[in-house]
Amino acid sequence: MAVRLPRLLDSGMKELARLNPVSLSIEENLSPLSTAEMVLPEGECAAETGQFVELYTSHGSAGIFRVQQAEQDYGGRVTLALEHGLTTLGDGIMPGESEQSGTTRQLVSAILACQPKTMWQL
Repeated sequence: MAVRLPRLLDSGMKELARLNPVSLSIEENLSPLSTAEMVLPEGECAAETGQFVELYTSHGSAGIFRVQQAEQDYGGRVTLALEHGLTTLGDGIMPGESEQSGTTRQLVSAILACQPKTMWQL
């Protein structure tokens, strides 16, 4: 079975390009969320901080990840540090103390209501 190449996505989750990494490692976790590191060869399509990438394994999609950091070395290779796309939920939620009660649906709805731009829905 062949593994699909990672897809660079725009903010609307439309494919911009296929990436041809030199290496890719994915650390799948529930808590903290999954992370990945991908090294792109010199001249490969540039991915920028904040863009999205869909990663694949031999079992199918590993999920949507966001570029957390992009660093180019002297040889022209670019190393991307990726974090699972669910981290975008935290973008619009200001840290602070609060007390909430209710059903799981009510609590998740309250969290989702804090998004500055609706990316996730219940």
